[in-house]
Amino acid sequence: MQLTSTEKIDVLNIGLMLFSCVIAILLPFELFLIVYAILGPLHYLTEISWLHDRNYFSKGKYDAVILVVIGLLLTAFQFKNKFENFIDITFPEYFNAELAYVAFLG
Repeated sequence: MQLTSTEKIDVLNIGLMLFSCVIAILLPFELFLIVYAILGPLHYLTEISWLHDRNYFSKGKYDAVILVVIGLLLTAFQFKNKFENFIDITFPEYFNAELAYVAFLG
């Protein structure tokens, strides 16, 4: 019986998962380091390319500006909490939670 290309990929994925399971049982910490140091960054590099091909799921040219401003405000909020003696900025109560909601809606 001849396997289709999709079935070949499925068999390969199952084999790789079983191989990963065996390695995780034998060398759990070393596998974690390999995944964290090598496979994680490789995954994000391919994901960035994939998102770039799809215009980052935004329609407008300047849609990201809102998220950058929100990120800067959240950064200022975190630094304000850490350096209260040096930075005298007052933020409303639940400020970072509200900004997170705005970011998700954006």
